[in-house]
Amino acid sequence: MPRPTLDSLRFVSIATAIVASACASDPPDGAAGDDQLTLATTHTASRFSAPPTIDGSLGEYAILPEITLASASSSADVRVAWDAQALYLAFDVTDATPLPASGTEGNMWNGDGVELMIDTANDRSSTADLNDYHFIVSSSGQLADSRGWSDYSYASGATVQVASRTGGYRVELKIPFAALGVTPSTGRQLGFDVAFNSRDVAGGPISSKDFAGLTAFNNPAGWGTLILGASPYTAPRLGTAPSIDGALGEFATVPAITLAGASGSADVRVGWNAQALYLGFDVTDGTLLPSSGAESNVWNGDGIEVMLDVAHDRSPTADLNDYHFLVSSSGQLADSRGWSDYAFASGATVKAVPRTGGYRVELRIPFASLGVTPTVGLQLGFDVAFNDRDVAGGALSSKDFAGLTAFNAPAGWGVLTLGPDTTMPPLPSCGDGVCDGSETCSSCAQDCGQCPSYGTTYYVRPDGGGATQCTGRVNAKYPGSGSNQPCAWSHPFIALPPHGTPRIAGGDQLIIANGSYMMGDGAPETTACNDPAGCIAAAPPSGPDAAHPTRIVGAEFASGCATKPELWGAGGAGAVLNLTNVNNVVLACLDVTDHANCVLDHSGGLACRETLPYGDYAWAGIYAIDSRGVTLRHLDIHGFAHDGINAGRIADWTFEDVRIAANGWAGWDGTVGTNSSNSGTLRFKRVTIEWNGCSETYPGRQPTGCWGQSAGGYGDGLGMYYTAGDWIFEDSVISHNASDGLDLLYHNGAGTITIERSRFEGNAGNQVKVRGDAIVRNNEVIANCGFFEGKPFTHHVDYCRANGNAFSITVDAGQKATLVNNTVYSEGDCLINGRSDQCAGPSSIVSKNNIYIAGTDFSEGDRSCFLYTACNQLTISNANDVVFNAKNGFCPAGNGNLCVDPQLVDSTPATFDGQLRATSPAVDSGLPVGGDVPGVDLTGKTRPSGGGVDRGAYER
Repeated sequence: MPRPTLDSLRFVSIATAIVASACASDPPDGAAGDDQLTLATTHTASRFSAPPTIDGSLGEYAILPEITLASASSSADVRVAWDAQALYLAFDVTDATPLPASGTEGNMWNGDGVELMIDTANDRSSTADLNDYHFIVSSSGQLADSRGWSDYSYASGATVQVASRTGGYRVELKIPFAALGVTPSTGRQLGFDVAFNSRDVAGGPISSKDFAGLTAFNNPAGWGTLILGASPYTAPRLGTAPSIDGALGEFATVPAITLAGASGSADVRVGWNAQALYLGFDVTDGTLLPSSGAESNVWNGDGIEVMLDVAHDRSPTADLNDYHFLVSSSGQLADSRGWSDYAFASGATVKAVPRTGGYRVELRIPFASLGVTPTVGLQLGFDVAFNDRDVAGGALSSKDFAGLTAFNAPAGWGVLTLGPDTTMPPLPSCGDGVCDGSETCSSCAQDCGQCPSYGTTYYVRPDGGGATQCTGRVNAKYPGSGSNQPCAWSHPFIALPPHGTPRIAGGDQLIIANGSYMMGDGAPETTACNDPAGCIAAAPPSGPDAAHPTRIVGAEFASGCATKPELWGAGGAGAVLNLTNVNNVVLACLDVTDHANCVLDHSGGLACRETLPYGDYAWAGIYAIDSRGVTLRHLDIHGFAHDGINAGRIADWTFEDVRIAANGWAGWDGTVGTNSSNSGTLRFKRVTIEWNGCSETYPGRQPTGCWGQSAGGYGDGLGMYYTAGDWIFEDSVISHNASDGLDLLYHNGAGTITIERSRFEGNAGNQVKVRGDAIVRNNEVIANCGFFEGKPFTHHVDYCRANGNAFSITVDAGQKATLVNNTVYSEGDCLINGRSDQCAGPSSIVSKNNIYIAGTDFSEGDRSCFLYTACNQLTISNANDVVFNAKNGFCPAGNGNLCVDPQLVDSTPATFDGQLRATSPAVDSGLPVGGDVPGVDLTGKTRPSGGGVDRGAYER
């Protein structure tokens, strides 16, 4: 999926009391007047570049600043944004026992829920008047909207969505500005308060907590202030310092701030390196009338302005932390500190050059002159502007980034974040003297030094602290103050920071407490994220050896894993967990998912958003290349926009008690490039792979929008590209995937395939596709490949794709596939499709003790055939099989084979039960245990249980 390159966005909120004072000696600031700001407790709402989806998932708000409200037993995080149409609020409430009110709108306050108060005139009346609006949303989703506090006949047209979560609920609210009589603009101020209400016991008292610190909310005079802020700007780090020549070519890939005035416009681009801040202005203006004379007069004509608040303390007027730069269109520089101290000399370099219809300005400001040590993620107060005078002696017009009318107001300036380099970093090279990228002491002692003794345990829990606040080595919450405290970290990214070096070593154990952890841009430790798609946890360091793996585990990993911590991908992240170049690692007891009901490029209305903000989805759960000795245990990998797992070139992986479900393109896609071949032993035990090729609703977690190849999708449960290795499947279920269930058609023969005691059902393509030497025993295979037809969760599935066979088996010269004690039903073209790509020599399929039932061919309307092959070198031998109702009356002769009704408990596809009735001819009539015939059945029951071995998967 193509994506724009995007630097990490950072937002700012203000929660300080600022009293403005006028300074009569201040010079004019290049704008019309010098109005002052008077701010109470305030919050700045960031402007959305695209509206969020009102679905209660809140992913679009993840990187916005939060207002945190906390009472004795509950808390809420509140985030606010806006665009030209509406005000948006997101509440994430922690409350274990929500008890919402019911009944009329006037009663909604009397139970669990959230409140919003808006004073559109910001006239701060003592009680609510017709400029004041009140919104309440109960925890069950009922909206009460009123004007003047009690006029519930008012209808705002607000949209609301409430979503429950473990331990609380989320509320997302959209309020049209038109319903408030507001024309929004950057810098506009509204009276504002938010609150949440909680009742823990039916009939008990209700407690409330609000932003303004009130005990009675009908008091606009006491509300805080909401400022409609600008979209923030992130300046990328420049790999090469620009030449200050006015050409601006070095800024070509840097995102632009566009300022448009009545008769001119400017595109402004900002970058930085370790030495300086660089700005490029490209101004369109047909008439240039620059001022001349003293620095203090440069504002009074055509030119540009830059304002920087290096302390980011947002004072009402400029102080000694604030710097002001003006460059006239003729190239004269005025640099001042505290707005009027022109004795300040910044050492800035400037070049202004004319062009047809305008001019360009390039400006370099040394960080040393600002007292700034630049680092990725540093935020500065920031504004830029251009000034335009078209007639000598006429009016001066100005346009700035923050939307101010008077620029000497740092409290109203926007935010500049110093972002990372937008170019791809060089790949780490062992021996280059730098321990970086995926290098660890295990993989490159030359750069990273010898590994310390392994075995340290680290902890993550929601109430933990940051990397500098807590050591991570004690399972305790952060006490609220201090650094290097004996407490847990608050997020897995602190242990495995994206684009950073892991804080755990090979052989360590990271235990993650139950809770929900957003894994994507905006989570802790993501300041180095350039593109949200690449905001992925660092690969954990490899364990020293197979006996001492690195462990990333949920807290209940050793006690049955009844509850798992949720790691959910967001922001279009490429994956939640990265196992590239990782060996000897255990992942256990984790719920790996995302919070969006979308599929990348879906053709049926569920396509994921591919512009900012991307939303609460991730491409895949786990991504891995060149990885060996990994164990996945008690994982639930579900709901991703593309794949549950995208992994190739791996060896010796083990899956135990893993579910891979409802991932939009495939459960496991093994393609990672032209060389994707795996090796060693790939073992799957008690694994469920289901509903892949379908989206997953959120929060309902139900399949929807299932699609196949002809609709633009895919849908394999597990599909490998050319691969080697020994593949072993035991006690597993692969069902209801929108294409093939298990696709190992491209196995290259270097290794074997073993499938035992497993169930395949309802996959829209072939149920089982194998190649080479294989043994398939004690399985129930139900090829009802038309399952998806007419289902409410189906968008467009290719029913019985590739003929919908129960088995597709490829055996080339000298290879043999063995089928023993399986119960098989097919409504596809055939029960078995036998293939030999070269057909260059004898190959064989051996069938013993199986039960085969041919249903009505879904596509053709006749009976399914028993076997189809186009290779006369491929032979099949049957012994003690039951073949019933096959096309053209096919019946294998002799060798104890039967062609009668096997008398199953239920042979109806939708309710299939392959167990045998007492009168079944398959009872006690199979070949005895020994050789290929197993000593147990599909359920683990010992064979024989009667006078002989039963045919099929079940022993009666």
